[in-house]
Amino acid sequence: MIRIRQILSILECLIKQLYKFLIIFYLQFSTFCVIMSLNIQYKGGDILKRQILILLLIGTVAFESYNIHDLKQQNTDQTVKIEKLNTQNIALSKTLEATQEYATTESNLADEYKSKLYIQQDNLLGLIDPLESYSKQDYLEAYKVIIKDYGVPKKGIYDVTTDSEFKFICQIVQAEIGGGTFDQKVNVATVIINRYKSNLFPSTWNDILKQEGQFSAYWDGRYKTVKVTDDTIQAIEYAYYFGSDQITDSTYFCADTEMSEWHTKNLIKVYDDGKHTFFKEIQ
Repeated sequence: MIRIRQILSILECLIKQLYKFLIIFYLQFSTFCVIMSLNIQYKGGDILKRQILILLLIGTVAFESYNIHDLKQQNTDQTVKIEKLNTQNIALSKTLEATQEYATTESNLADEYKSKLYIQQDNLLGLIDPLESYSKQDYLEAYKVIIKDYGVPKKGIYDVTTDSEFKFICQIVQAEIGGGTFDQKVNVATVIINRYKSNLFPSTWNDILKQEGQFSAYWDGRYKTVKVTDDTIQAIEYAYYFGSDQITDSTYFCADTEMSEWHTKNLIKVYDDGKHTFFKEIQ
């Protein structure tokens, strides 16, 4: 529809220009014909010639007056259009200001709402704190419910691993610890996570677990035959959220029966959980 209007507008302008051209041509041609006719038919017809020329002059002036009027009308139309555009621009500016004000208000309300959520979350986390000393697994499940229900951003192990990577971690922890306790599994998982966060080790989970001479469960193939238990999965989740109070920043461990002179000379002993001895780098 808009394109048709544009075409019609162009045609209208062309017709007006053609009309003007024809009138001018007609006036000039008529003048020429009349003068030539008078020169042929009359002698001393100066008075009649002057009268005809005056009439033609009046017609030309009238035609130019029409042109001036037409230009004024076009100018008026353009002025009206400009005023409409200015009005629309003012309305748009007011709408933009209102939108910005609304966005600011909404942002303030959102911040206030988040603040209240954080306070409620902290209150609830305070209520479940005693549960951690009784059962870390129960504390973990309560913690996950709270951060999920209140939408508080807290990254977990699933946010930094793919399904296959997480499965691989579970297999290694299960194979390394065997039938150990929940805390012992948390300790092994914490070492793996500490290595992932350290610049001294490979940057991907797979490269960390496959690093030569590091995790025996990978190199002897034990990880392929284990059945991952629920408490192993929970131990890895717990280790990523909270770490281990006993081994903190440890990045090495070995079975008590496998401790070598290299461990004691190159590393600092941090903790022995009865299954493994944990170490950290010498700063």
